[in-house]
Amino acid sequence: MTIRTLGLAAAFSCAVAALFGCEVIAGIESKELTSGTTSGDGGAEPIRLGMTAALTGTSGALGTELRRGIASCLQRRNKVGGVGGRPVVLDVRDDQYDPAKAEINARALLDVTTVNADAAQPDTRGPNSVLALIGNVGTPTMQKSLPVATKNKVLYFAPFTGAQALLRDATRPPNVFNYRAGYFEETRAMVARIKEDNGGALPGPKNIIVFAQDDGYGDAGYNGIKAALTAEGVTEAPPRVNYVRDDVTSVANSVSEVRNIISKDTDLTKKVTIVMIDTYQIGASFIRLFRDTIGRDTSIPKEARTLAATARFMHVSFVGPEGLVDELKKPPTSLTVDGFFTTYAQNVFVTFVVPSPDGRAPGLLEYRESIKEFDNGRLGPISLEGDLSCRLFLQGLDRAAGNYSQDNLVKVFENLGKVDLGISADLSFEPTKHTASDNVWLAEMKLGSDAVPFYEVIARWDPRAGLRPE
Repeated sequence: MTIRTLGLAAAFSCAVAALFGCEVIAGIESKELTSGTTSGDGGAEPIRLGMTAALTGTSGALGTELRRGIASCLQRRNKVGGVGGRPVVLDVRDDQYDPAKAEINARALLDVTTVNADAAQPDTRGPNSVLALIGNVGTPTMQKSLPVATKNKVLYFAPFTGAQALLRDATRPPNVFNYRAGYFEETRAMVARIKEDNGGALPGPKNIIVFAQDDGYGDAGYNGIKAALTAEGVTEAPPRVNYVRDDVTSVANSVSEVRNIISKDTDLTKKVTIVMIDTYQIGASFIRLFRDTIGRDTSIPKEARTLAATARFMHVSFVGPEGLVDELKKPPTSLTVDGFFTTYAQNVFVTFVVPSPDGRAPGLLEYRESIKEFDNGRLGPISLEGDLSCRLFLQGLDRAAGNYSQDNLVKVFENLGKVDLGISADLSFEPTKHTASDNVWLAEMKLGSDAVPFYEVIARWDPRAGLRPE
């Protein structure tokens, strides 16, 4: 299944935002539209949802695309009466992928007027709190915004992160419900593919190198790849090379560290895979610099330089597939290493936690129709994740029948049973499992006839069936 529709993100005008009940963003100091409050003409009071996410900065495409998916879903529902006759609107705040700003935004969305110094007691809140936080982007930001929601008994739904701690393990509070598979599942899919690429046997641990953000996000992904390798009987942890969040200049030092590993410790007779726990601008910069420098470094063996040209780069879904393909299609797009021609987009893989957006399943058609009606903009896995998360959330609101206390919403979601959103994958929550999907789709970046890269979904992984062609 190919994805050729990843183009530049469409901008939202203030008029469109006002029409659809979306937030007009002005840094983190955003103001709620009048359509987000009780209507002045006697109409039904809207159900307000809150979202804190990166909308600007080096990771801005992540929140922008997720927001588009959620907002287009809500627009479609509101056209047929919303939930119980009430429109559902989205209040969005830009945190620029900054944990401190995410915490500030969460308190603003919950209308916290006085912070209670006792962490076990709720804060004092005003009358303008959102019903739930949905689609919050990032692990380090989640680590700051989730405690605010938990303390105040507000649902924290479908965060855009695959972290285990606080979201999927024993530390998860009851108000958390994830849509997506976690990084442990994504990295299991990666290891299955690495094994397949090496004739059914994993290479030595020094042939799998982890390039990771130096914070909770990087830790979550690294712990995932360690767990995936342990499940395959590999007890030695792979080497980890860090970069500083949102600091492109830190990539150069990371490339130097990887060069040293490859030139000294790697088995040059086997393939090299770099597992990327990154974001799109950082990831693209690393790929370009890695191939440019290591591939042309005559001080290391020729076999190592060849590996620089043929190395596989496997990114977890948080990278932002749309942004990564945009970055790698910028010139120059190709290079030559020791007479070997390659492109920067070659051997680049991304794990998706949703199916291909251009698939034939009815739920995917519904997503495409929603986006077309909303802004007729790009299609991609992040906005699709936003759409599916929103549709799943609305199912819970429908079942709650107007009782939107956190205790009742938790009970409703835990008893939804299997939900079929028409994507050829059942979704479900349980009292002991607050993650709806454990499916992972592996996509490979390829070049079209016009030499522009696109994604082709090549395989699907789940804990029961493992990796299989898609």
